[in-house]
Amino acid sequence: MKKITIITYSAFLLIMVINIAFYKSLYNNQVEYSVKLLEKQVRTVGSEVDTTSMHLISDLTEINSSNDLALFFSDKAVNERIKEKIKLYYSKYKEIIVSMMLYNNAGDVYTLFKDEERNSWLDGSYRAQTQPEIAERERIEPDRDKFKYYVPVVIDGKVAGNFVITVDITRYFSTILSKYFLDGHQWQWLINDEGNVIFDNQKGIISYSQMKKISDNLTERKSGRLIHNMDTGAGSDGILSSYYPVTFLGMNYGLVFSQPTEFLRKHILRDALLMGLLTLAVILSVFVFYRVQFKRQKQKFKATKASENTLVSIIDQMPVGMVVYNRNMEILRANKHAATLFSYENEKHMTGKLVPDLSGSEYAGDFNGQFGQGKVIRLAGPSGDRMVFRNNLPVVFSGEESTLEVFIDVTALESARKQEAEANIARSELLARMSFEIRTPLNGIIGMTEMLSRAGLSEESAEVAKLLRRSADLLLNIINDIFDVSKVETGKMILDEIPFMLREEISYCFNLVKRENPESFVRFKSDIDPAVPDHIIGDPYRLRQIITNLLYNSLSSTQTGEIFLTCSVAEANGNVFRLAFALTDTGKTYSRAEIKKLFGEYITGRNAREVWAEELKLGPILARHLIELMGGELVAVSPAVKESSGREKGLKVSFEITVHLNERLTKSTDLSGYRKITDIRTLAITGGEGRDDDFLSVIHRLGLPVSVTSFQKNTVSQINADRINNPERYILLVIFDEPDADGFAVAEALRAAKLAEEYVILMFTSNDPKGHYSRCVDLGIDHLLVKPFASEDLLNILKDHFPALQDVMGSGNSRGKSASASVLVVDDNYLNRKVVGSLLKVLGIMAEYAESGSEAIEKAKEKPFDLILMDLIMPEIDGFEAARTILDFDRSAIIVALSADTMPDTRVKTEQTGMKELLAKPVSVEDLRRVIERYPKS
Repeated sequence: MKKITIITYSAFLLIMVINIAFYKSLYNNQVEYSVKLLEKQVRTVGSEVDTTSMHLISDLTEINSSNDLALFFSDKAVNERIKEKIKLYYSKYKEIIVSMMLYNNAGDVYTLFKDEERNSWLDGSYRAQTQPEIAERERIEPDRDKFKYYVPVVIDGKVAGNFVITVDITRYFSTILSKYFLDGHQWQWLINDEGNVIFDNQKGIISYSQMKKISDNLTERKSGRLIHNMDTGAGSDGILSSYYPVTFLGMNYGLVFSQPTEFLRKHILRDALLMGLLTLAVILSVFVFYRVQFKRQKQKFKATKASENTLVSIIDQMPVGMVVYNRNMEILRANKHAATLFSYENEKHMTGKLVPDLSGSEYAGDFNGQFGQGKVIRLAGPSGDRMVFRNNLPVVFSGEESTLEVFIDVTALESARKQEAEANIARSELLARMSFEIRTPLNGIIGMTEMLSRAGLSEESAEVAKLLRRSADLLLNIINDIFDVSKVETGKMILDEIPFMLREEISYCFNLVKRENPESFVRFKSDIDPAVPDHIIGDPYRLRQIITNLLYNSLSSTQTGEIFLTCSVAEANGNVFRLAFALTDTGKTYSRAEIKKLFGEYITGRNAREVWAEELKLGPILARHLIELMGGELVAVSPAVKESSGREKGLKVSFEITVHLNERLTKSTDLSGYRKITDIRTLAITGGEGRDDDFLSVIHRLGLPVSVTSFQKNTVSQINADRINNPERYILLVIFDEPDADGFAVAEALRAAKLAEEYVILMFTSNDPKGHYSRCVDLGIDHLLVKPFASEDLLNILKDHFPALQDVMGSGNSRGKSASASVLVVDDNYLNRKVVGSLLKVLGIMAEYAESGSEAIEKAKEKPFDLILMDLIMPEIDGFEAARTILDFDRSAIIVALSADTMPDTRVKTEQTGMKELLAKPVSVEDLRRVIERYPKS
């Protein structure tokens, strides 16, 4: 520490010496610079004075040498002309001249003054009573504080009069030196050839030292500089002076520029002192800082040593296996539990050994939880296999970079986790099976109820049938909610991403609730902000579930008043919008415990507990699960509104969801002139493996004139060249997106070439459409069609883009086709066959039936059917195998699955089998009508 102190003080002294030398040099340089500046200024002013004096005499001589000056007092024209010259001369040197006089030896006198306040001339001519003295040569005489300069007027070689100019030298020098005067910093003064100061613009009475030296040099007509003193009566101050000899009207003067040395010294010394003090403060601060740091490091070292000892003690006592090893994999420290885990006698026997090689241990899985991220491995031991969680982290042990490896026996936890996972799977399978088993008889109930409602019953019986149908629908909703909650909890819920109209969905929810509760006195209101986009991409069915379930919940607790829904934009980032919803009712007030029970967790509440509602509602819980699945959060507040009486009541539920904007790219091409389907020239861009005949058959069925090309590197440039050279060649581009052909690569190339604005672009895909719709919007694709689809679907899309297009398929024939269609209903359940057959009768179709998969195969071999409605779960030969067998011998068969199992895996398996789509039981008349019209057998 002494060494650091000596170095610190030595550095301080060295810096102070350097500062003194530096600022002394800086002071001398500043003095030299100031003196040179003064010399430059005094020489400039001196040259100006000499020049002015010379011109003052020469200009007067020019007037004096005028040939007609002798006629000044006798000739009026000459008089006016010469007076103008004299006035001009006076104006030119007005800082010097006070007055002018011209007289001759005949006693004629002319005088000229100027009234500066009025800016007017005062002149006149008169004859003097006494003849003024005539000066035979130029001379200057003092006149109080001014001077009179006499210039002879020579006429015909004889002196006939004089020009007399009265000059004010003090005023003149005051004027020209005022430009250089800086009060307190720089001033000027003037001395005559006798060494007396005749002008000084410095305030006060001042005497200067070394005046004789200045006077002697000026007498010899020398300029110079010196550092001397001035006495103001209050003290003596050092000054810098530069002097320069000047001549004015034949009189010699000395012009002196001065500035105080104290000004330079004060600032430089002040800066030097401040810098020195600052340097001292910095050095002392650094010294103190390092001294404090040194003490802290010393304390930390002691604390680290104590912590290390404590760590060693903890490691020894922890019921978790811990091993510390270095870079060479040598064990530095281990605890008793680790020794037991690896079958050592004690922990001391492990020290110095290599870390046990666990590469051969069976890997059980990754782990990410409260213990951190690590791996679960299986260790064999004398008492059986153990499941061990293994994790490590870098540490510094005994001053060496090391690794701490932790081994936690999680055999019991892993066993419990597996049991829980198996229980979840079993619960999910049980709920799925329950849903399937309940849907099967429910399908019959709903179907028979619909048939009863169409049978012309009496009013009382129709009312009973209506109540029965509403009860069945309610039961179906409960089953759906149970199944959906199960899918959310087991992670099997999958959200759709499809285009829909937001305002239509909200209106549908309100109309559904109002239609099913016509006797309610509650007012339903909604307010959707105009900034909220209407065309969006998301999951409309799940959003409908959320809003409908929340509306039903509000309606159940609201007898009178209103239910108010608002929707606004919470955030917008490009095409991605975050929508904020708020549903407020004027019903009952909920406590915190009731809100927890209602939505399945505590959210927000601020009222005391009221009457506990014992019934369990799945709708609000499902709504919260779906909101969280859509990336939002549900917040409930109660009470929500205040009545005019001041009483608070009601519930407000707020949530946000994320959606994607579905706004089409504006086309630069006019599409209003396309009236016929044959006018829409189409280019289909397929993958390199060939074309899709199923998709192309739909296009040909409509009569679209189509050309087919496979996507190559030059495809986009060729399309662009056709657009320029033959703009009427194509107007519609169809991109095929298949497992072997990435349609989005084609779309990106078209967008990069700015062709998305020129053409209507459609994409046909059989891939999983999740996320496809939003990508299509971003890339300028106008519509995405997912397989399977019918010609009518494509025609409706074309009508949407080509508004003048006429309907070429004939909308009036659909009902006739339905009535003449031959349909085979395959189901092992008699009630289900009866229900579907009854619904088909409503459409005018007499169906045939098959009780098993084998019977369906035989009937399909006997005759072709326009449509086969295939149940999936049947004994012996199920619906999947039956559909594959039928499609093997009849590729044109139209098979639609009909099942209560609507899981995503089932839908994928249905499509892979070759069936067109999956209809969920219970099925309605409209579902059947849509399927029959969608898949006309050609």
